[in-house]
Amino acid sequence: MKRSTFLKLGAVAGTLFSVPLNLFAKLRSGSGDDKGFKVEAGKDRSGKSISPFEGDVFYTKVSTKDTDGGCSFLNPPG
Repeated sequence: MKRSTFLKLGAVAGTLFSVPLNLFAKLRSGSGDDKGFKVEAGKDRSGKSISPFEGDVFYTKVSTKDTDGGCSFLNPPG
């Protein structure tokens, strides 16, 4: 296969692969809640800190409930 054919095929495949992902992202972006919130330093989003190790306390700043299971952010100690 010639290099130019290979590069063109890669560009077409990338475009075809990204179209469904782009459509999915547009559909999902409309389902979120547009209200913002603030979590103070040393506080937890739900009021319940996580303590998986002795002495360490992790504070949940953004929960998976806030992002429909998309992600969560924890604030580690120190």
